[in-house]
Amino acid sequence: MRASLVLCVAPIYRVRVRNDKGQAMRRLVTIGVGAALLFCLWWAGAAWWFNTGLTGWFDARRAEGWQAELEATTSAGFPARVDTVLEGIALADPGTGLAIEAEKLVISARTIWPGDLSVALPETPIHIATPWDRWTITAANARADLNLHPGTALQLEAMQKRSGPFTLARVDGTSVLGVAALDLALIETGDAAQYDLRFDVTDFTPGDAIRDIALLPPDWPLVFDVLTADIGLALDHPIDRTALETRRPQPQAVTLRRVEAHWGDMRFLATGDVIRDPQGRAEGHLVVKAENWQQMLDLAQAAGMIPPDLRPQIEGMLRGLASGTGRTEDLDVTLRFENGLTRIGFLPLGPAPSLVIR
Repeated sequence: MRASLVLCVAPIYRVRVRNDKGQAMRRLVTIGVGAALLFCLWWAGAAWWFNTGLTGWFDARRAEGWQAELEATTSAGFPARVDTVLEGIALADPGTGLAIEAEKLVISARTIWPGDLSVALPETPIHIATPWDRWTITAANARADLNLHPGTALQLEAMQKRSGPFTLARVDGTSVLGVAALDLALIETGDAAQYDLRFDVTDFTPGDAIRDIALLPPDWPLVFDVLTADIGLALDHPIDRTALETRRPQPQAVTLRRVEAHWGDMRFLATGDVIRDPQGRAEGHLVVKAENWQQMLDLAQAAGMIPPDLRPQIEGMLRGLASGTGRTEDLDVTLRFENGLTRIGFLPLGPAPSLVIR
């Protein structure tokens, strides 16, 4: 009897189990399809918002009198990213005279948060014009990763720029500079408008334009062995979308923790702190250590940074300062920027550097 009951009940139990499992599977499938649909809608909305924001920015610049041309935009990258390809870019700001032309830019953002994005430069030339000259930039594997704070201001939190071989040339083809690799980072320190700037350049190569200005001999080394910097910046305004639209943030204080360069027999190291005076000039001091400083003096005079009639006085003073180090070819001095002038001790060297970004 008991066995018969078991035999009767068992098929019903199995049917119920199968029904329960089927219902559970259908619920899972429904949830999965719903989640996939919602994600597709989210991606489509993010792509639309991204493209609309970019084209709206170009429209707003044209309304302000800019030249702002954009031939086409396309979206890709589903599902993890929103990749927006901008083609036929031409921008010109009549207020500053800055103009940029690029065949293509690829702007990529994570689907879940478009504020973390990257910008890939084209490997075709980018043309830049200023009131002073026109240049062409060519870069391989150049990419900038940006982290932006939430909000419509698009305030920069961090930027890291990496590039393979990179060249800058005048529009007539004269080379200005080149590098084998570039690693640059600009990171907000936690306080608004304060940043750390670090860069490391591999095989920095001054081009013909720089070598001609400096009157370098043909046998002078082609590349820098070391070119690196660690700098603190305090600006008058955070870096955000207005930096390109209306005004550039201006430096208020600059801290050189370490700027180092090795070029041939010359070695250069600088540290110091300067602030911006009401006229936009540097005020403060820099501690400069230099090996084979006479060659640096030759280059500075050739570049027009030192008037020929002041060369004997400057060299005599530097030679006296260098003698205190025990090696007359090495120098350890403090440059002071006061009242619009650059001085070593009581000797004026020329105007103080400008801290104005146009």
